[in-house]
Amino acid sequence: MSNKMIPLFDKVIIERDTLQTKSSIIIPDDAARRNAPATGVIVAVGPDTEQVKEGQRVLFGLHAGSFIKDDDDNDFFVCLDVDILCVLEDTPTVSIPLADIKLDGDIPFIHLNEGASNA
Repeated sequence: MSNKMIPLFDKVIIERDTLQTKSSIIIPDDAARRNAPATGVIVAVGPDTEQVKEGQRVLFGLHAGSFIKDDDDNDFFVCLDVDILCVLEDTPTVSIPLADIKLDGDIPFIHLNEGASNA
């Protein structure tokens, strides 16, 4: 954002995630707006906002706020903090070396030892 946008009261400004399929097809914004809800990252919060903070990824309904553009023509979404449906937390994943995966008949068996690392 070139000019700093500061939301008032309990409003938040969200930078919406780019919608892309697993096969890397980018979904046009007009088509994506018809399908609520959406995800994005909070880039600014108003002074009365208590439930969420900047930097959190959230799920929000598209009919609960307004789309705005900054001076650089970037799209943002403004809504009340209570219109955010949930905060999306990253869940840790475990990477398992292929050598630790054994087959017991047709069933894969994963032997976890202290050598397995968290990603």
